Amino acid sequence: MPNDTGRSNPSSPDSEFARLQQAVADLQTRVSALERGAPAPARPEGPRFGLTAINRVGAVTLAVGVIFFFKYASDNQWIGAESLVLLGILMALLLVGLAEWLRRRSDDAFAQGVAGCGFAILYISIYASFGYYKLVSRELGFAGLLVSSALALAFSFRFASAAIAAVGVIGVWVAPLLVRSESSVFLFVLSPLSAWVTERLSRRAPQQPALALLPFNAAWALLTAWILLAPAHSVELACFAFSTSAAYFILAALNRTRATFYNALYFVAHAYVVVGALRLIVLWASNNIAAIDRENFISAATSILLGLYGVACLCYGFLRKSATDRMLALGLLGIVIAKLYLYDVWLLTRFYRISALVILGVLLLGASYLYSRFKQRGSVSR
Repeated sequence: MPNDTGRSNPSSPDSEFARLQQAVADLQTRVSALERGAPAPARPEGPRFGLTAINRVGAVTLAVGVIFFFKYASDNQWIGAESLVLLGILMALLLVGLAEWLRRRSDDAFAQGVAGCGFAILYISIYASFGYYKLVSRELGFAGLLVSSALALAFSFRFASAAIAAVGVIGVWVAPLLVRSESSVFLFVLSPLSAWVTERLSRRAPQQPALALLPFNAAWALLTAWILLAPAHSVELACFAFSTSAAYFILAALNRTRATFYNALYFVAHAYVVVGALRLIVLWASNNIAAIDRENFISAATSILLGLYGVACLCYGFLRKSATDRMLALGLLGIVIAKLYLYDVWLLTRFYRISALVILGVLLLGASYLYSRFKQRGSVSR
């Protein structure tokens, strides 16, 4: 009922009904907005995964079959070397063209496998031109392998496919091993470049497992650098590790809002820092420690370095209140403990064994004290 001032009673049935109507209208507006921006219903994962797996295995099988066919045809002199290489390149281009046609017909999974197979055959044909048939120089063949890999990486964006990107990444890092080039210049460019391509692809195709390419790329890059640079170019290997680490730290900073991707980039960056530091220890020991004690010194120094780095990451994690840094620290300390009791205790000489045990014992006790102290203060919040 109206009160003396002529306004409705806020607790009257009419006012309650009006508020309810307004709440329903607001909910309808929000639901409509969500429906307009909602993605299409996801397909069932089981059949899709099975289709993708069969497609990928079929592409790899076809590429391997082509390799054996080329070898068999060459051994039986069915066709000349030049014609065989050109036939392989033509077949590769036809497969890539077929994949593009399939992509336009929205048959994405099948198109990705066909394109990946095409680029693999193109890579194989270029390698055969200089590695097996000696038709072109190794330098020109190396350039051709890099161009083939670059095309695969470029098409991975067009197809939004981590599988095609994997073909390109593998090609990038296998090329210097096939050519056995000792030049370290390209390593400083290819490693951050392929990491950047992976990061960009993850933005273009978030549903694709592009994240898995990061540790794969980092491991292959390090393996390639190690084979080509160590031990003759230890300084270059350390520089490669530190510069690559800087590139990964930059990529991590650009992906702070993407927690999973940021963590992967951040961990890889720290891994490269550790590799560079360990390489400097080996380099210093080679120049300053007697050969009889060198292996023991390097092993003990490696354990101590990993322990110090782990404690430093732990302190940094407390200061930043960062679970990522604390996770990294605990992982490093776990590696140190495993190495200490599985290797150092049994294989080091007495002096280095005692030194490693005492120093690492102090570091681990200090780490546990810091963890409990900061946890009590509430600094371990995330």
